[in-house]
Amino acid sequence: MENVHPAPGVYAFDLPDQYVAFGEKHHMFIVGHCLVWHNQVPAWVFRDDKGNFVDRETLLKRMHDHIFTVVGRYKGRIQSWDVVTKH
Repeated sequence: MENVHPAPGVYAFDLPDQYVAFGEKHHMFIVGHCLVWHNQVPAWVFRDDKGNFVDRETLLKRMHDHIFTVVGRYKGRIQSWDVVTKH
């Protein structure tokens, strides 16, 4: 998440686009890994604009928005997703 969605409302799709294009060019089975992983969630996801921890609903909304934005971009192009990984 930290590389693709480094800041609120900011997405960096250059490298994932290249990854997907490479897989498509070579007729590969493409796996999207990993939408949310505990080691690569940027700090802004957990904090509000004053630096306080966000509540559960805000955190879930941010994860939802991230997942739907990324998956939506590659709908029909990525065959399998690792959605949330803890360990």
